[in-house]
Amino acid sequence: MTTIIMRTSEGDMRVMFLLWDATSGNKSLKIVEIPIKTAPRALNNPDFPEK
Repeated sequence: MTTIIMRTSEGDMRVMFLLWDATSGNKSLKIVEIPIKTAPRALNNPDFPEK
């Protein structure tokens, strides 16, 4: 099970992934937070096409 939470704070958009690892004997909850830059040059970057 994977839960994706998107939140915006102070102009910095972050994507948090809550990874629930149920395959191991000891169930663990992994939280991965990925910051996304919202600078104008990042918005104009071809790697981030507009939808």
